[in-house]
Amino acid sequence: SGTQLSGSLPETLAAATNLEILTVGLGLSDTTMTGTLPESYAALTALRQFSLVGTKDINGTLPASWGRTWTSLQVLDLFENPSITGTIPSTWGHMSSLNVMRLADTGIQGSIPTELGLLTELRDLQLFHTSLTGTMPSEICKLRSMPWLTRLTADCGGGSSAEIECDCCSECLQGSGSAQP
Repeated sequence: SGTQLSGSLPETLAAATNLEILTVGLGLSDTTMTGTLPESYAALTALRQFSLVGTKDINGTLPASWGRTWTSLQVLDLFENPSITGTIPSTWGHMSSLNVMRLADTGIQGSIPTELGLLTELRDLQLFHTSLTGTMPSEICKLRSMPWLTRLTADCGGGSSAEIECDCCSECLQGSGSAQP
């Protein structure tokens, strides 16, 4: 963060198995990381925070293997990465320590897996400005009825084709980006 990093995300970082925090980008224009999300990062089993915010040139799909091994992860933040595509893997429901999942402003698509309802530690789930469609799974809505999931934000009020039906969202964003409680 705050450095002039460039190049691709190094696969060799997967050897740092005791790494707990990996943060790249934070929307700073002087960070120009490229490449795909490395499947090999599944080896980072001690990881508690993984943030690639605003890198914009990171691409590829969300690795399913991360969900199987990142059980200590508390923060997963891929905000403002429009070149990240694909679907949310159902295995991500195994990230049992997850408090924050920000997948907003990405190119992800498809439906939201019901397995995310297994994330009983989840406090903040941001899924707006994506191409997700369908209905918010009742398993996730049940988390809203408990005192844990206090922020659930999705595209659910703009009438566009990329929109989630959500009766339990704390915020529904419309096409203009305005929040509707």
